[in-house]
Amino acid sequence: MSSPDPPPPRWRGRAARSWSVVWPLGFALLLGGAVAAYQYGTAVDRLAADGSGSVRLATLMGLDVLAAPVALVLLAWRRRPAAGAVVVLLSAFSTLSVGAGALAAVSFAATQPARRVVALGVAFTGLAASAFLLAPDPGISLWAEALAVAVLYGLLVLVGLYVRSRRQLVASLQAQARSTQREQEALRESARSAERARIAREMHDALGHRLSVIAMHAGALGSRSDLSPDDSRMAADVVRESAHQAMSELRSVLGVLNEAPSTRSGGSDLPTLAQLDELVATGVGHGVVPALRADVDPAAVPEAVSRHLYRIVQEALTNVRKHAPGQPTEVSLRRPAPGTVELVVRNRRAAPVGAVDAATSAQVHHGLTGAAERARLAGGSLTAGPEGSAFVVRVVLPCPG
Repeated sequence: MSSPDPPPPRWRGRAARSWSVVWPLGFALLLGGAVAAYQYGTAVDRLAADGSGSVRLATLMGLDVLAAPVALVLLAWRRRPAAGAVVVLLSAFSTLSVGAGALAAVSFAATQPARRVVALGVAFTGLAASAFLLAPDPGISLWAEALAVAVLYGLLVLVGLYVRSRRQLVASLQAQARSTQREQEALRESARSAERARIAREMHDALGHRLSVIAMHAGALGSRSDLSPDDSRMAADVVRESAHQAMSELRSVLGVLNEAPSTRSGGSDLPTLAQLDELVATGVGHGVVPALRADVDPAAVPEAVSRHLYRIVQEALTNVRKHAPGQPTEVSLRRPAPGTVELVVRNRRAAPVGAVDAATSAQVHHGLTGAAERARLAGGSLTAGPEGSAFVVRVVLPCPG
């Protein structure tokens, strides 16, 4: 199971926050300075040519100098409706604030309803036309100036609407990703719960079998007086051994699940590694029978461990039949160290890496999630994943003896 991605370093978060403040301010200063240089340069040329309008030009420059610092300060809060609207209106007559006004107009259009955007556009166009009267250009009419300002504002609104749609798309994709993640986690938890219930049912059946053996031999000891000392000792040994095994099964049941509702089968009918040959002989599709290599005598494996291993092999071969039918498969059983037993199911994948894995990994992993839960409850571990051109399921369980 892959570990979650580590959180980004703290310095990266601080750098990102600093950049989010620096770049709008830099953009506003560069654009505002360029527009102001052009605007006042042409106004000074006109003033030198006809000598009129000096008072009005000085008034406009004074307002510009007063408004620009306010607009640059409020730029940091441009996503708030009031602050964004003030910055946009200040840029109507302050050329130094044009850059800040453009950013504020985009943010305003991206976050506010249409009626507010339209109202701000009307006010912005009116103020810009009024500022034009203070330093008019003889070559441009008032209506042309107002139309140009309205078109510019409309372009900024379109950019803001695009930004809004992108944010909504990203938010929708993130919501879908979170929903999918919750569904996947619910499926994994369901698989674990189902496997725990299955283990509990098996242990319940085995426990019932043990108790029936104890009851039978205890009844024989209590009702028959003609038993020889050897027969009595043999029956007592059976009762003692069955009671010990029953206690082990009972502790396992209590540790796995409190409730295990379902149909029951006789304890002697529960499958173990003794039926491994029959399970492997069923094949993996297209007439292919897995190769079986057992370096451990199935009879030497304790019954509880044997049941777990059988179920895990069953799940692994089912996955092969579903997702890689007919591919060469090998089942091996060995003791890698004293006190443990290792089971490996290895099959060739049906397609190159990535071609089928992405489409089927959820189904495979939900089945193997239950097998991993079974291995964990038995005190072992299970790993599953690609190894080269093969998909390998490897489980290691404690196995005394």
